[in-house]
Parts: sequence; structure tokens; C-alpha cells
Amino acid sequence: MAEELEEKKELEEEESTEEEESKGGFLKLLMTLVIVVVILGALAGGAWLGYTMFFTGGEAAAGAGNDDGADEVELYDPENPPGVIEFGEPFLIRLRREEGIMRSDVYLKVNISLEVLDQETQQEMEKNKAIMSRISDTIISHLASKFPSEVENQKWSRLKSELMELINEQFPERYKIQRLNFKEFLTQPR
Repeated sequence: MAEELEEKKELEEEESTEEEESKGGFLKLLMTLVIVVVILGALAGGAWLGYTMFFTGGEAAAGAGNDDGADEVELYDPENPPGVIEFGEPFLIRLRREEGIMRSDVYLKVNISLEVLDQETQQEMEKNKAIMSRISDTIISHLASKFPSEVENQKWSRLKSELMELINEQFPERYKIQRLNFKEFLTQPR
């Protein structure tokens, strides 16, 4: 009888050990799955952050949308096309140096076209050298006051808005710029 009790105790101990091992195995599996999910989540978050910072210029990461309206898509009306003012040569502008960061100058080469109310307005503005000179001076002066970090891709809509505002405040309603387009935009250190 004593032997039977010892066998029962041994059996119970083995069963409890097996239960603990199966619980421990399940816990280990659960813990491993949690760790894998956390690591995959961190990798996915890092991939998203890397993509938004390097390929979209940080707009999505910063939550910065295009809320200034400068690049809203406007429908083209073939019945009443806008006039388009184009400058013969692109502007070549030396940007401001960012102290402590750069030792060489950075140049901006930008080619801009301006859409105005209609083709008649375009012809009037292009014939008037004073108007064209003021527009060119405004573009050059404003862009030359910028640091290279202020003219990155994600900031183009802001630059367009600023330039349009600066140009439009100099002229009556008839000569207001409706849209500003970058045809070429290149920065390069020298």
C-alpha cells in the first residue's frame, strides 16, 4: 500500500510537472510571439518614418499637408486659357549659408512660369519692361534670402505662395499672378 501511495505521488508529480512544462512552453511561445510582433511593429514604423523623411521630404511624418492651397489642382478651361509668362533663362541664385553646417556656397537654378488672367494680360505684362523687371527682382531677392534647407522639395508650395504674394502685392488686380509653376528647380553646392 505504501508503494501504491508512492507511485500515485510520483504519477501526480509527473503530471503536475508535465502541466507546468506545457504551461511554460505555452508562455514561452506567447512571449516569443509578442516579441516578434513588437519588433515587426518597430521595423514597420521605422520603414514608414524613413520613407516619409527621405522620399517625401518629411511632410507625412510631420503631419504637414498642403494646407496653403498653392498646389491645389485647378481645372484647365480651354475656352478661356490663362496667359503664361515665361522667362528666357532660368534664374541662378546663390542661397544663404547656414552657419556651422556648410563651408561652400549652394546655388539654386530655378526656371519659373507665371499664369495670369488671360493671354491679353500676358502680352501687356511682357511688353512692359518695368513689370518684368520687378517680377524678376522679387523672385531673385526672395530666393536669395533663403537657406538651402528652406528650398527643399517639401517646401515648394510654401515658396510658391510666398513668391506669388510678394509679386501680387506690387500690381493691380488685372496683373495678379494666378499660378506660379516651377519648370526646373535644382540646388547644387559649388
